[in-house]
Amino acid sequence: MISDINYGSHLGNDRVLAYMQETRLRYFQSLGYRDELLIEGVGTIQADAMIEYRGEAFQGDSLSCELYIGDIGKRSIDFYYLINHAANSQVIARGKTGIAF
Repeated sequence: MISDINYGSHLGNDRVLAYMQETRLRYFQSLGYRDELLIEGVGTIQADAMIEYRGEAFQGDSLSCELYIGDIGKRSIDFYYLINHAANSQVIARGKTGIAF
């Protein structure tokens, strides 16, 4: 979407974080949860986030985002993300979010 593009004419950093959140939400929904607000009786909060940029994406590019589970603690979990160009698998960004319950 054009709203994903920043003044440098490529994918904005705020949108990468939004893609990560959307991917995480879809993961929770695949497990039967409606949203991230209530997981097994408790809410979630994003405690930290990291994005490492590896390439650029432009208006009209199709992207895919993969989610991997990292450290699972008693009250938290780390999610790792890989955002690629859908057509050629070129890595656009890697990310991590720490989610506290």
